[in-house]
Amino acid sequence: MSDNATLRVGAVVAAAFALVCVPAAAPAVSALDDPPEDRSAKLERYGRTLGEIVKVYHDAGRFQGAVLVAMDDVVVYRGAVGYANVEWKIPNTPDTRIAIASLGKAFTAAMILQLRDEGKIDLGAKLQAYLPSFKKSIASNVTIHQLLAHTAGIAWAADEWEPEQFARSYTLDELVRFSAQGELLFEPGSEFRYCNSCYHLLAAVIERLTGNGFESELQRRLLDPLGMMATGIVRATPLIEKRACGYERRDDGQLENALLQDQSYALGAGGMYSTVDDLYKWDRALYSNKILSPESTKLMFMGGLNGAGYGWAMGAYIEIGFEDVRELAVGFGGTPGFASGMARLLVDRHFVVFLGNVRQVPQNKLMNDLWNTILGVDIDPAAIAFD
Repeated sequence: MSDNATLRVGAVVAAAFALVCVPAAAPAVSALDDPPEDRSAKLERYGRTLGEIVKVYHDAGRFQGAVLVAMDDVVVYRGAVGYANVEWKIPNTPDTRIAIASLGKAFTAAMILQLRDEGKIDLGAKLQAYLPSFKKSIASNVTIHQLLAHTAGIAWAADEWEPEQFARSYTLDELVRFSAQGELLFEPGSEFRYCNSCYHLLAAVIERLTGNGFESELQRRLLDPLGMMATGIVRATPLIEKRACGYERRDDGQLENALLQDQSYALGAGGMYSTVDDLYKWDRALYSNKILSPESTKLMFMGGLNGAGYGWAMGAYIEIGFEDVRELAVGFGGTPGFASGMARLLVDRHFVVFLGNVRQVPQNKLMNDLWNTILGVDIDPAAIAFD
């Protein structure tokens, strides 16, 4: 864990990639440490508070979608607000399938780590060893580790795209070619810069080493073994059952349909959909060593520059009056029409996830209110204020 990922002030804080969570006070004791009768009452109270918080955000026009919060193996809150399709007034439910954007990076990272466990890839090796035809001035200088940790210095071509360029379909080969445009922005390993192109290249490495398409490997290696039947790659066809439409909230508070995008431009870096239930399965599996060796799991959550793990941002929470630093992993996703957040409080094995189908969500604030509730912080939902 990097030093700048922790605040030693009795706080919850995450050194997230593009979004830094606001510190908030944390308690000294978990509800799971209480006697059974006290624990049940406390968890029920947490669940009510969480439901009230989600309702406050929805009533204020700050969130619609699905939320799940769990304390270890106990799901404290599971619910949904707003509409999956506003025009037809079809409600969101916990099993609504919603685009997760950059939360998908963790799945790409996990497949790379599986290949490491199989002896097929060396994280310290240069990209050239696995994509020999890729631009030499980049591939001979950048390692697989640097791609995973957003320290490779590769620019993302889509940063310069016009809106209509997002509407067409792209192949992974095209995304790889786009990643070769220009030269490195800095010496690899010397700086952090959030890098979608890095994860396109990792997807290409997966395809080359396995001889199979990225989507089929995702299904075979992760989704099928974990029973994540409501998770997959966003495609125009076939139609996706229970899929939410995406919306943007205008300055006057009204909703409008999100800009049409073909999510193929994000393959490997995003472009997935899921449900809160499936993502809880994902969280549980990462504790079980079912999909990764203990060593690879440790590598995934080993924070580097800017607190970057592999597909996660690493931070810590410190209980008031105690010296022990407890690790957390957090991720946020955003794409037109959708906003998401997922956090794993690793020592206590707590889990928080929200998937929204309106882009304008105060993601840091919502995440803090949710996870601080299960840490016992006395949050009054009626007192939540928005800028």
